Parts: sequence; structure tokens; C-alpha cells
Amino acid sequence: MIHEPTINHTYRHHIQPPNLACRAALLLAVTLGLSAVGLPDGTPAVLGPVTMLQALLSSGLVAAAYLVAGFGYAAPVCRWLCPAVGGNRYWLQLGVGLGTMLWLSHGLGVLGAWRLGTVVAILVVVVGIGLCVADLVRGSLDATRDGRDSLCR
Repeated sequence: MIHEPTINHTYRHHIQPPNLACRAALLLAVTLGLSAVGLPDGTPAVLGPVTMLQALLSSGLVAAAYLVAGFGYAAPVCRWLCPAVGGNRYWLQLGVGLGTMLWLSHGLGVLGAWRLGTVVAILVVVVGIGLCVADLVRGSLDATRDGRDSLCR
């Protein structure tokens, strides 16, 4: 008779992984620390993190808005294409959302919509963010209510 080892799953209830905000804060702290290393001679070490924070606040917010808008656009696409995916739908939504935003940017560029200026680009992002906020208000991003893993856990 072959003895198969049993797996004790009780440890999962005692150790909670850090949430998404804690992971983001840790990544930011490590990045700030590393930005002070390797600066040119005579440059104060404080200028590395200051420059990195300035770049993060100027360009990072635009990239974050683009990603959140893509997440909003991907919600109906993922519900339509893969309704039975379950808790993994949120991670799929991140990839599908980015692809959707790239597809929208390319399609609107081919149609010549960018000649109208940045108004069209801002409108596309605002509509996507609105879709994401509507999902948050509706509560469809809270997967813990039906027993699945949440996006932020």
C-alpha cells in the first residue's frame, strides 16, 4: 500500500498575504531607495528620490489613468467573452483592458480622430474610468461576496 501525504490547508486561514496597497507601498519604498544609488559625483542623494517622485507624479498618473480606463472597458468585454472564468476574471481584465485601450487608440488614430486634439484622448480615458467607477459602485469588483478571491488580496 502506497501512503500519499496529506496536505494541511489550515495554514491558509492564519497567514494573510499583504494586500495590494501594502505591496505597492513596499515597491515604492524600494524604488525610492534604489533611486539614490548611482548618481553622478557631487549630486546629493536626496535628488534621486525627488526626481523619481516628480516623474511618477507627472507621467505615472497618466499611465495609471490609462490602465484604470482599460480596466473599465474590459469589464463588459470579459463578462461577454468569458463569463465562467470566476475570480480570475479581474486579472484577465487587466490584460484585456490594456489591449482594449491600445485597440481604441489605434482605431481612433486610423479614423483620424486624433486630429481633433487631445479632447478625444481625454474623453476615451474618462469614459473608461467612468465604466470602472460604475463597476465599483455596483460592487462587481468585490469578489469576496461570492467566495472567490478578491483582486486586492
